[in-house]
Amino acid sequence: MLSSIFTTTGMIGFLFGMFMLVNEFYFSKNMRILVTLPLKPNTVMAAKLSVIIIDQMWISLAVLLPSLVYFGVLSSAPATFWISAVVVFIFSQFIPILFQAIVILPLSRILKFNKHKDFMVIFLSIIILVAVFAFQYYMNVSMTSA
Repeated sequence: MLSSIFTTTGMIGFLFGMFMLVNEFYFSKNMRILVTLPLKPNTVMAAKLSVIIIDQMWISLAVLLPSLVYFGVLSSAPATFWISAVVVFIFSQFIPILFQAIVILPLSRILKFNKHKDFMVIFLSIIILVAVFAFQYYMNVSMTSA
């Protein structure tokens, strides 16, 4: 039961996070200000990813945390469950954001000189989203048949 809640949280985070990541890295207007500051590019990238992860934590707070608390209270879980639940909750949105960043950030080199950058980013985001849903469907079918 908790694994399906964790997967659902990851999928919701992937869905919303993809568009947040694209918006933050491709369409945000704050890069003009950040370029003038004496910051390293790694610092700017980490700050942008941190903002996205913190925004994504609201999804985990709404979906995953109540499930973890309910399961822990109902099953009289030991202290090790609560420690692992805190770790799972904190890192629940890192995996979807990591996968998105691995796929979307290298696209900046491809889409840098393209005239239809907006269309290409949205189109590729939708293709990646469909691929993720197909993978999720495949995993659910294979788990129920086993």
